[in-house]
Amino acid sequence: MRIVFLLATLYKMKLLTPAGIGRLLAAICRYGTNLMTLLQVAQRTYGQKIALADEREAVSFRQLWCDSERLAWAFREKYGLARGKKVGFLCQTTWRW
Repeated sequence: MRIVFLLATLYKMKLLTPAGIGRLLAAICRYGTNLMTLLQVAQRTYGQKIALADEREAVSFRQLWCDSERLAWAFREKYGLARGKKVGFLCQTTWRW
């Protein structure tokens, strides 16, 4: 079911091209079917385009990807979180961690 949702989302984002499908399959093999997979495909497709913005700053898909990877590694190292574990965030009024 998750893969159907992911494919529907990629279709809406116009990422289901031959190159996009290749990037998707590579990301699924590495990350499974989750938000990191979609972010990996988006950063390779959109790179320097704006992913998130607030009144203070904007961040590109590539920077969001790098920050997310760095945060994931920190959680693995500091808290011993393993692949497949879930983490939730409670944020105030900004997306920045």
